[in-house]
Amino acid sequence: MERYREGRYDIAVPYPKTGGALVMSVIAPIIDRVQTEVRYTLALLMALTLLALLVAQIGSRHLALLLQRLVISARALPVAIRDQISWIAPPKFFC
Repeated sequence: MERYREGRYDIAVPYPKTGGALVMSVIAPIIDRVQTEVRYTLALLMALTLLALLVAQIGSRHLALLLQRLVISARALPVAIRDQISWIAPPKFFC
């Protein structure tokens, strides 16, 4: 990376009156800025990934709990029918 930091770019900027001008630019500040932007972007992506993982974990636990309640209710139905006792149906939000 040090080799690139020492580089220079020559940029020709056209001017109608003079026919053109030569501007010399050092690359080191550009590399520093790109590295800073890449670090910021990676940190943001990592934070968003961690947030997505947290949401997925909470959602999966909630879904597993709802499915467990549904299974318990479904297993109780044949017993309730056989013994002719009342059966509590799952809440409407399962549908």
